[in-house]
Amino acid sequence: DEWFNRQPSRDGTTFCPHVGLPDDRPFVMYACSTLFDHSPPEAKLVVEWIRRVRASTLPHLQNVGILVRPHPSRLYEWDDIDVGTMGPTVLWGRNPLDPVSKADYFDSMYHSAVVVGLITSAFIEAGIVGREVHTVLDPEFEDNQLGTVHYHYLTNTAGGLLTVGRGFDEHLQKLDAAHSRPRQDVVKPFIRAFVRPHGLEVAATPLFVEQIEGMAGLRVRRSPPDALAFAWRRAIDRLRAMRHDERYDRWLLSERGMGVKVRNREHRERKLSEHHAARKARNVAEKAARKAAREEGRV
Repeated sequence: DEWFNRQPSRDGTTFCPHVGLPDDRPFVMYACSTLFDHSPPEAKLVVEWIRRVRASTLPHLQNVGILVRPHPSRLYEWDDIDVGTMGPTVLWGRNPLDPVSKADYFDSMYHSAVVVGLITSAFIEAGIVGREVHTVLDPEFEDNQLGTVHYHYLTNTAGGLLTVGRGFDEHLQKLDAAHSRPRQDVVKPFIRAFVRPHGLEVAATPLFVEQIEGMAGLRVRRSPPDALAFAWRRAIDRLRAMRHDERYDRWLLSERGMGVKVRNREHRERKLSEHHAARKARNVAEKAARKAAREEGRV
């Protein structure tokens, strides 16, 4: 609700130099996501995305500005990445919790031409501001995109909010087309249907709170005892135990679920291998240090 009817704290000619972008061209805001545990680093994908934007010959992507907002929970991914070598690109923005960072966040969306990301609540907030939102489907992040319920809300509700590119080529074509259109602060039907279904002037939060508080008067009718309850519990316990037995995976898991399990197992094995390699290297270094100390003592 706080992003409706809000005004930017500064104009574009002030904002762009403030964050380190040229003010003579539009810029794209890339909003990073929180993602599931064991997901690949999004920073790696963003760097590849920037590289492809910079290599594109599409007319409206030539030297476009790029503002990347890292997700506060995954800042470590950017420790060794220098975006300053990638053309007019900046890594900027904090978690929008206090008035200043909220103003910075809103200004980033408001002054951007388009907002890009994988799967983020920034899509809805940018839609409230009237910006187009785009994503590129990537096989490594399929669980976070196609495997979530909210992705399908973004693409299907009231005609959808999210413009999807199936691969980088299609994504860049659609991104270029978005830049070719005059920017309009138009709220899509998705926002009316999904965020404020009672009207754009009717805040959703008070209605939500009212419904929650109204549940205090509900009374739960106790169900009659089930004569087969014991048998059902035994069957469910057996099924639950089977979930941890790989022999039954092909019957209990979907193809996507199998993929997730394989990736998680590979992640654990990789981490274990890295741990063993680090411990071995540490032992070798300690052994060499002790040998050097002994030799130095004899000298």
